[in-house]
Amino acid sequence: MPKITLAANGKSYEVPAGTKFLDFCQDNRAPHEYGCTVGEWRRWMGELQQQGHAGQLLPLQLSLALAGGRLRIDWQELPPRQIGLARLPRLKVRFAYDGVAAEARAAFQHRMDLHLQRGGG
Repeated sequence: MPKITLAANGKSYEVPAGTKFLDFCQDNRAPHEYGCTVGEWRRWMGELQQQGHAGQLLPLQLSLALAGGRLRIDWQELPPRQIGLARLPRLKVRFAYDGVAAEARAAFQHRMDLHLQRGGG
């Protein structure tokens, strides 16, 4: 049986053949890491609410109604990543979907990833 190993915790998990990595992460509430400040993240979460997602924004959490279910997003500030003289802010973010179909989760996550892209090429 294939295995997925998460670098964040070093644990390996046996998964059925054909399991999509993103689906596995969502089902097991694996954290995502984002290179941004808490202030930037909170602004982006406010923008989600402005796009018609009713919810409650707390200091370290956002709870949203989504596709007939709920999404809870928790975040925690991590020590900055230092590369030479550059210091990059980091957040550990968890997405916990409850009662949201896999297709709706994937669509929301894709839109969110596109929304959060900065610069690059």
